[in-house]
Formats: sequence, C-alpha cells, structure tokens
Amino acid sequence: MKKFIFLLLSITTLVISCQKPDSKNSPIPPLKAFEGTWEYDVWINDSTLENKYFCVKLDSVGNDSIEGLFASVWLNGNRLDGTNANDEIETNVWGKLILDSLYVTVQGSYDESASAKAVLYSVNDSSLLWKTICRNGYDIFIPDSVILKLEPQNESEDTIFSQGKVQNP
Repeated sequence: MKKFIFLLLSITTLVISCQKPDSKNSPIPPLKAFEGTWEYDVWINDSTLENKYFCVKLDSVGNDSIEGLFASVWLNGNRLDGTNANDEIETNVWGKLILDSLYVTVQGSYDESASAKAVLYSVNDSSLLWKTICRNGYDIFIPDSVILKLEPQNESEDTIFSQGKVQNP
C-alpha cells in the first residue's frame, strides 16, 4: 500500500510539474510587441554626438522571428548606415524572440563587412530598450544603448521612412 501511495504521489507531482504555465499570466511579450517603426527617444550614456539619428522598422516572420530595416545618421550627417547608405537594401535586421527578449543581428551598409548583435527589451507598449552586445567590425553606426519610441502608424507622421530618406520596406 505504501508503494501504491508513493507511486500515486510521484505521478501526480510529475503531471503537475510538466504542465505548461498559463499564458495569460506570463510576463513574456508576444512578438507583435516588437513590430512597428521605432525611433530613438533617449540616448543612454552618450551625449557627445548630439546630431545623430537611429530608427528601426520591424515586422514579424513566423511565430518567433522578425525582419526589418535600420537607418542611422551619425557625425552630423557624415556617416550614414543602414538603408541610408544603400537604398537597395530590403532587410538588414534579423531577429528571434527568446523568452522576453528579441535578439537581433544587424548588417551594416556603410561597411558591408560590419555587423552587430543587439538585444531589445520591451519597456512598455510604446518603448523598447536597445542594447548592442557585440560588434563585428568598427564601421557600423548603431547605438550602444538607446530607448526607442514606437512611431504611430499614421501615414502622415514625420519619420525617416515616410520622408523618403530611406526606402520603405
């Protein structure tokens, strides 16, 4: 009888521990939380280069992947990267959602051999935190750390993609 009770408790424990968590209570943001056009709002620990611009446009591909474009202007307009440097680019950002973070690879255009990896965290419904975690090559012009603000989907909004400065994907 003791073996039966032990076996029953073991099976019950195993079944309970193997159940999937309730997705309604899960703090993990869906991939849709990262979609849209995001422009820099706050540069973190970098006030030396005031005349610069960074934005990224992200669209989901499948259940856990994302593709998009980035555009950046640095050094008072003397360095253009992303779709600013090459308007034939259709995609230069690729990413995958892992838990609550979006891990992206970015391909530079100013120096096509330069690339970087970054992590994006959802701060709230309209803000992302971008953190560059490694760079391959010196000449890729992306921020180390920046707060990105979601741009409204209104066609008349004044973004780098709607101004024709870069090709709209």
